Amino acid sequence: MTSRNLIITVLVLAVILGGAYFAFSKYLVSRLDGTGGVSAAPSAQIETYAPNGFGLSFDYAADRYDTQLLAQDGAQVVALLPEGYQPVENGEGPPSIALWSAPIAEGVSLADWVRSDSRSNFALSSDGVLTPVVVGGEPAVAYRHSGLYETDAVALLRGGQVYVFTAGWAKDTDPIRTDFQDLLATIRFN
Repeated sequence: MTSRNLIITVLVLAVILGGAYFAFSKYLVSRLDGTGGVSAAPSAQIETYAPNGFGLSFDYAADRYDTQLLAQDGAQVVALLPEGYQPVENGEGPPSIALWSAPIAEGVSLADWVRSDSRSNFALSSDGVLTPVVVGGEPAVAYRHSGLYETDAVALLRGGQVYVFTAGWAKDTDPIRTDFQDLLATIRFN
């Protein structure tokens, strides 16, 4: 009977310690991969950025992102890259937030442009859905597409320009998705 009690006690302790280890390891993984950890915390340093020539401004987490102004395929591009990111030669960039703007032909609707212009990447959308939204007080459409990263995209038409805002991410829980929604909520047109 004593050896039986000892065996039961050891088994109960093993189950309790195993459960505690499992719970702690799940917690630790969530802290390290950004799903519940420090990187998802509110930014300590919010700055307003008004890229030259875009006619808009927005707020972003300056302690998590660096801004770069580029020109690409006849469009102006603002990229918000993870703070301190150093490009790798012949490598892909990290998940990032981007805004770009380009002229749109007169008479072309926003939905038609998104569906037909390859720069929208709508052809890579798995569901082909355009969802009406409002950004900066302007009607817009939101959609999602896949590529190197999954991407949330929002497009709007204003003053003969199409504006496309994107955020690339690897997991549904990546903090960049929340940062992107926070940025969209602060867009102001001049």
